Amino acid sequence: MPWNNKIVSFLFIVILSFFTGCSLKQPQKESQNCCPKLFEDEDRFIMTALYFKQLGAYKDSAKLFNILYKRTKRIEYKIEEIKNYIIARDYEKAKMESLKALKEHPNNLKLIRITAVLFFHLKNLKKAKEYIQKAIKIADKPQDYEFLASIYLAQKKYELALKYYQSAYTIEPNDKIVDQMATIMFLYLDKKNEAIAYLETHSRMYGCSKKVCQKLVSFYGATNNTEGLLSVYKRLYEKFKDDIYGYKIAEIYIYKKEYDKAINFLEKSKLDEELLLDLYKMTKKYDKAAQLAKKLYAKTGDLNYLAQNAIFEFESAKTKDEKLIKDVSTKIEKVIKSVKNSLYLNYLGYLYIDFDINIDRGIELVKEALKQNPESPYYQDSLAWGYYKKGRCKEAWKLIEKVVKKLGLKDEEVKFHYLKIKDCLEKGER
Repeated sequence: MPWNNKIVSFLFIVILSFFTGCSLKQPQKESQNCCPKLFEDEDRFIMTALYFKQLGAYKDSAKLFNILYKRTKRIEYKIEEIKNYIIARDYEKAKMESLKALKEHPNNLKLIRITAVLFFHLKNLKKAKEYIQKAIKIADKPQDYEFLASIYLAQKKYELALKYYQSAYTIEPNDKIVDQMATIMFLYLDKKNEAIAYLETHSRMYGCSKKVCQKLVSFYGATNNTEGLLSVYKRLYEKFKDDIYGYKIAEIYIYKKEYDKAINFLEKSKLDEELLLDLYKMTKKYDKAAQLAKKLYAKTGDLNYLAQNAIFEFESAKTKDEKLIKDVSTKIEKVIKSVKNSLYLNYLGYLYIDFDINIDRGIELVKEALKQNPESPYYQDSLAWGYYKKGRCKEAWKLIEKVVKKLGLKDEEVKFHYLKIKDCLEKGER
C-alpha cells in the first residue's frame, strides 16, 4: 500500500533527529578508496535519501542531500538535491540552489548541465542555451550538442537544430541522433532524399537496427518507393528473422506481380506454406501445388488439402489415363463425404461427365454445387455439358446461353461446348 505524505514526512523527521543527534565530530578512519567518508553517518544519510527518492518523497530526499552537501561540500550531493527538486517540479527551489552552487563551482560540468535542464523546464530557453553553450566550451561532448539541438527544435529553428545534431553525430554516431536528423530533414526542411541517404548510410555502416530501418520504412512508404521498402524489409528479416518482415517481403513481391520471386522467397524461408500453395495455384505451377498439398494433408489431416492434391495432380498430368482419373476421383469422393465444397463437387462432377465415366453421377454432383452457388457460370457450363452428353440439347442450350452472356467466348472450353451444343440443337437432336 503506498505511504501517504504525512507518514513519509514523519519518518523523515524521526530519522533526521536520530542522525543529527549522533556525534559528527568523531575521528574518522582513513578510507582506502578514493572517496572516504567525511562524517560518521554519511552512508546512512545517503541510503535514507535514496530510499525517500524511491518512495517518491523527492523534497525530503532533497533535504537530506542538502545536509550531505553542507557536511561534505561534495558537489554530487548538491546535484542530487537539485535533481530531486526538478522531479518534484519545485523549479524555483531548484533554481535557487543551482545558482548558489554555481558561485562555488562555476566550471562543474554536471552542475552546468543540470542548470541548463532546469531553465529548459522553466521555459527560459535563452538561459538554457547560455548554460549548455558554456558546457560545450568546457568539454566537447555529444550530449551537450544534442541538448542544444533540442532547444532549437523546441523553438522550431530547424536548420540550427539540424546543425547541432550533426555536430553530436560527428562525435558519436548513434541511432537516436540520426533518427532525429532524418526526421527534421524529411518533415521540416523538405530534404527527403538527404534524410533517406543519412539513414541508409548509417544502416550500412552500423547495421540495420529496428529504430533506423523502421524510420526508413516509413520514409520509403511515404514516397511510394517499393524498391526501397523491399530492400529494408530484406535487411530486417535477415537480421531479426521476424515473420512480420517476411510477410512484408512477400506482399511487396505480390503487389509488384513478381510472383516467381515471391515463390522463391517463400520456398527458401518456409514462412507460410498456405500462401505458397496459393501462389502455385495462381501461377499454374500445378505439379508443385500437388506436392505441397500432399505434404500439408499428411501434416494436418485436413481433407481440403487432399482434394487440392487430387485436383492439382490431375491438372499437372500430361496424360489423363484411366489410373489417374480413378485415383483423383477416389480422393475427391472421400473428401465430399465430409466436406460439401461446391468447388470439389463441380470438379468431380465435370470429370465424370467429360470422360463419360458416370454422367448421371456427374450431373447430380454439379447440381449440388449449383445449390451452393446458383449463379456460377462455370457450374452452369458443367451442367450444360452434362445435358449435352445425355442428349438433352434444349436444356443444355438454355444454360450455355447464360454462360456465354457472362463469360463470352474467350474461354476455349466454353467456346467448344457452345459450338457443340449449338450444332446439336440445329440438327434437331433431343
